[in-house]
Amino acid sequence: MHLISVFVSSISDLIFPNNCLVCEHPVPRNQMVICPFCIDELPYTYFERYSSSTPFDQLFYGRANVYSTYALLYFEQHNSTQRVLHALKYDSRKLVGLLMGIEIGTRLKEKQAIDPIDVLIPVPIHPKKAFDRGYNQSEWIAKGIASVIPAEIQKNWMVKNHHTKSQTRSNRFNRWDNVSTNFSSRIIDTFEGHIAIVDDVITTGATIEAMVSAIQAKNKKVKISVITLAITK
Repeated sequence: MHLISVFVSSISDLIFPNNCLVCEHPVPRNQMVICPFCIDELPYTYFERYSSSTPFDQLFYGRANVYSTYALLYFEQHNSTQRVLHALKYDSRKLVGLLMGIEIGTRLKEKQAIDPIDVLIPVPIHPKKAFDRGYNQSEWIAKGIASVIPAEIQKNWMVKNHHTKSQTRSNRFNRWDNVSTNFSSRIIDTFEGHIAIVDDVITTGATIEAMVSAIQAKNKKVKISVITLAITK
């Protein structure tokens, strides 16, 4: 049986090789999705080291009442972060989100970069997109974070009302117009803790701005932070 198992595994590796999603070199199956070398070379923001406001903090100045922010990676066209995000969103590699979430949680915990968080709220996706993809990528990032820091995941506290088209090519105004009424909050109106909205990538911040507005319309006592895997540079 052992020889048969080894044979089947070898054939599987030939047909469906398990390669690092950044450099595409082989990595051990069921152990990692990015090799250690590429992990070290990802374009990290190092926001956890900042003692003053970060560019991510400044993105929401005058737009949304956000308590604190954190982004793990910088995103640019054709950089390694784009490959990570593409694998997470379009190649059914949800474990990428878990891995990156663990990295985020570890950095936040070690540097105490954000005040203790009570609840993580993944940015919701429309049920149609969830059905097509099979999962919500932001929820898997949140799972990784929650495996390191003691925070509860509440994936039903926010609802996406409409199935909107991709906003990759939209400017800030068009993005805001596209999402401004797209979220409903189900947050408990007596809740007074600290929540963190978890997203995969942030460009203009319009989605987060709309979510913060929806939450604060329901509950003005809650403290809201934002955590994302990547932010555009």
